[in-house]
Amino acid sequence: MSVRKPLYQFLCLGLSSLLLHGTASAAAPDDVNQAEQLVNQGRAKEALPLLAPHETELAGDARYDYLLGSAWLENNEPARASLTLERSIQSNPNHAGARLEMGRAYFAMGDYSRAQSEFEALQQLNPPAAARAAINAYLHEIEKRNNSARTRVSGYLETALGHDDNINFATGKSTIYVPIFNSDLTLTGDSLAKTDNAGIFGAGAELTHAASDTVGLFLGADVKYRNFIHHKDNNFGTANLRGGATFGPQNNQLKLLLSGEKLRQNDLPTRDANGGALEWRWMPGAATALTPFVQYSRLRYRQEAGMVNDVNQTVAGLSWLEALGDNNAMLFLAGFGGKENAVNERPDGDKRLTGLRGALQFAALPNLDCYASFGKQYGRYDNSNFAFDYMRRDIQTEAAAGLVWRMIGDVSVRPGISYTRNRSNIEINDYRRTEYLLTVRYDIR
Repeated sequence: MSVRKPLYQFLCLGLSSLLLHGTASAAAPDDVNQAEQLVNQGRAKEALPLLAPHETELAGDARYDYLLGSAWLENNEPARASLTLERSIQSNPNHAGARLEMGRAYFAMGDYSRAQSEFEALQQLNPPAAARAAINAYLHEIEKRNNSARTRVSGYLETALGHDDNINFATGKSTIYVPIFNSDLTLTGDSLAKTDNAGIFGAGAELTHAASDTVGLFLGADVKYRNFIHHKDNNFGTANLRGGATFGPQNNQLKLLLSGEKLRQNDLPTRDANGGALEWRWMPGAATALTPFVQYSRLRYRQEAGMVNDVNQTVAGLSWLEALGDNNAMLFLAGFGGKENAVNERPDGDKRLTGLRGALQFAALPNLDCYASFGKQYGRYDNSNFAFDYMRRDIQTEAAAGLVWRMIGDVSVRPGISYTRNRSNIEINDYRRTEYLLTVRYDIR
C-alpha cells in the first residue's frame, strides 16, 4: 500500500505522543520503558523481545497492551496485535493510540469493514491535524480497495483430448424400416454414427460488478472449438455471450439472464441460439438453496436443410442444492417441464418435455474432487411422422462422472466420461453415445 511507509514513520515517531491518553502502570518495568522509547523512535519491531515476557503479569494495563500490540503489528502479526489491542481498548475505550493501531491491524488482515469502523470512531475523538490526515489516508485507501473489490474479472483457458464414439448423434443401425415405402432403407453418410478422436480448445471470461449491496451486474463470454482427427466435416465451434443482473441478498436473490450463442460447423454458420432466463434463489438455511426458474430460447438453423428444425422453447422448473457438510459435498436435484414450438412445420410437430437431473460432488482429498451426474428427459411430439406413421416418443438418459485434480495452483486436470442413450420409437432417432475426455484447465482469478 502506498500510504504504509509514510504512515508507519509518522505513527512511530510522533503519533504515540499525540494520541496516547492511557494511564501507565505505576510499577512498569524498565523493559516497558525501554520498549516505549523504541516505539517512539520508529523501532517497534525491536520492542517485542522486551515486552512479550511480561504479558502474564502486565496484560490488562492499557499502556503495556498498546505497546505490545504495536510491536506485534510491526512484526507482521496483525491477528495477535488485534487481540492484544482489544485488551487496551477494554481498559480504556478512549485510548486513541490503541484504536489507531487496532484499525491498522484490521487493515493488515484485510478486514476493511472493521478497520473503517475503528478509524471513524477515532475521528470522533477529535485527534490532532497530523493524526487526522493519517486516518483520512487510511479511509481513502479502504474506499479504493472496496470499490476495486466490487468489480472482479475471472476467466479460464482449457484444452482437452478425447474420444467420441458418436460424433453426429446418429443411430448405429445400418438399415431401418420405413413404413411409407414398406421396405428397409440403407443408411449412409451422416445418418450413421461416426467414431473419432478430437482435440478441444476453450476459453472464457466473466466480469462481475456489485452496483450496490443488493444489485449485481455480470457479463461473460465463452468460445470453444472441437477439431476431429478424421471427420473434418464435423469440426465445429461455438461462441457464447451472456449478461444480466442479480437483485437482492445472496439468500433471497432474483437473477435475470440474457444469452446468445452462434455455432459454426465445417466453417459454415449452422445455428443461432438466443434467449433468457429468470431465476429466484431462496435459501431457507445456510446449507440449502431452492431455485424456481423459467427459460426461453429461440433456435434458428442457418442452412436450408436444417431450418425445418427451428423451434421456440420454453422450460420451467425447480432446483434444490444442498451442502452436505462432510468433505465439502454438494447434492443437486432439479425437475423441469416445457414445450418446443416448431416454427417451420417440423415433421414431428411440437414437443412437450419433462425431466429430472441430479448431481453429487465431494472432495475425496484436499486437492481432488469427484463428481457424478444423471438426467432423464421424456419427449412427446404431437404430429404423426408421415414417413414412419408414428407420433414420436423419446426417452433420453444421460450420465457422467469424473475427477477434478487441482494439480498446481490454478491448474487442474479433469478426466471424465459421459454417456447418452436416446430411446425412440422412430429408429432413425434412436442412438447411444459415449465420450471420454482428459481436460487441462487454467483458471484466471
